[in-house]
Amino acid sequence: MSKLSKIRPSTRSILVVDDEPDLLESLKELLEDCIPELTVRTAPGGAEGLEILAAHDDIDLVISDFRMPEMDGISFLRAVHDQFPRVARVLLTAYPDKKLAHQATEEAMVETFMTKPPRMEELLAAINAAVFKNRQTARAH
Repeated sequence: MSKLSKIRPSTRSILVVDDEPDLLESLKELLEDCIPELTVRTAPGGAEGLEILAAHDDIDLVISDFRMPEMDGISFLRAVHDQFPRVARVLLTAYPDKKLAHQATEEAMVETFMTKPPRMEELLAAINAAVFKNRQTARAH
């Protein structure tokens, strides 16, 4: 069994939020090519991401950029945690530092903090781990 097939049974839909259209499209294509049954939705910002989450209850995971206009990734993922607690959260950034990683995990309950551009194998492992961890936490409550 390939590493890619490990997330197929548990992940139905992912939302990717980033203000860079090229990154959104490339991540969407890569994820859908790797996991044909997966639905990947995209949003150019946090407000649009929250609207998509409200409209689609099948989203298991959000992957968000940190630096975005209007609403940064931590603010967005904090809102996701508050409004959609069953949805796992991954933060992507081109500007990693320990303070930001700590802030993301403490304030937005981010399961995974990754640097851009993500390596596909690492991203898929992070997706699998985040969704699994989030489901285990939900079952415990």
